[in-house]
Amino acid sequence: AMTRATSKFLDDLSVDASDSPALRLLTVRMLIRRAAAQGSYFAANTAGDFRLSLQSALRARALFATLPKNYPDVRTYFNMYYDIEDSIAASQSLTGDPRQALETYLTLEAFCEEYMDSYPRDRDDVESADEDPATRDWGLDLLNFRIGHVYGALGDYESQLKRYEASALPVIASGINIETDSKWAVHELSVCHAILSNALENLGRNEEALEHIGRALEISQMKVHRWPNDARFARDLVSTTARYALLSARLGHTDNLAELVDEALRAGQALVARDPSNGAFRDDYLSAILDAGEAYELASDSATGQRRIELLRRATELWSLACDDQPTANQDMVSPGRDRVAEARAKLTEAKALLDQLESRSEVATND
Repeated sequence: AMTRATSKFLDDLSVDASDSPALRLLTVRMLIRRAAAQGSYFAANTAGDFRLSLQSALRARALFATLPKNYPDVRTYFNMYYDIEDSIAASQSLTGDPRQALETYLTLEAFCEEYMDSYPRDRDDVESADEDPATRDWGLDLLNFRIGHVYGALGDYESQLKRYEASALPVIASGINIETDSKWAVHELSVCHAILSNALENLGRNEEALEHIGRALEISQMKVHRWPNDARFARDLVSTTARYALLSARLGHTDNLAELVDEALRAGQALVARDPSNGAFRDDYLSAILDAGEAYELASDSATGQRRIELLRRATELWSLACDDQPTANQDMVSPGRDRVAEARAKLTEAKALLDQLESRSEVATND
């Protein structure tokens, strides 16, 4: 009921704002915030409904287009345009249209380059608005991350790595101190290591990927320690721990696998406990469960006897937990975590059949 009331209010406000640029700008701000709340890959608190988020962002774009250029000032206009197009592109990617998302991001990149060239005197003003790295270099550094993410969705991993390296390597080389430097600096450093790990893993360079995700995990643990109330950092801890466990298993490093998996699942449970109705939190936990199951499956492939049975049993338990998960949110929503459940169901069926065979053989061997 509240969502419907908000939608009607914004619809009415859009009509009433036709003769007032200030009111139109305010309405655009509200639409952008609603889009972020409905579903955002990058925001901490979101319902995970990316289709609705896309609709709200497109409405914001249409209304924003009626404003005079650089109204009410260069910085505000730039930031609003950036936020709208970033929201649209992210939702396009998450609703299964990465090619359109790439086109949107490349258009946004050209816009940012235009502002960097046309308004050099305003650059310091933009950067001083917030220490968020999104404000630096007219948003171009952040766009490299976004565009790299879309290249990954399109399977162009070489282009993905080039984009990531362009922004991540200078940050990594800058000497950020994770114990004393600012929240945004530490967060940016962890993101740089995590995205490089993802790109390197996509290219099969798993040893390098493990090194970077291990560093991202170390920084994520420090972020949660220093800023325990920041849900973004809690989400990062879930994903980095699960990915470190999975990559470790892929490379045959399984000595502390159970400990890593337990850490990932505890972090996921704690995240969901912050807000059980939050769709993004549930997706993060679900993805951690699926990564943990895959890690145990990989470990079982190289094990023998009872050890193999034990690892495979753990994998089936986790996949069963993921497949039995019943989200409270709208079932029509796009859910990156739940999109993997169909694959988990197939793996679960195969793993159960293999587990039955192994247990039967083990019983026969014991009886003999």
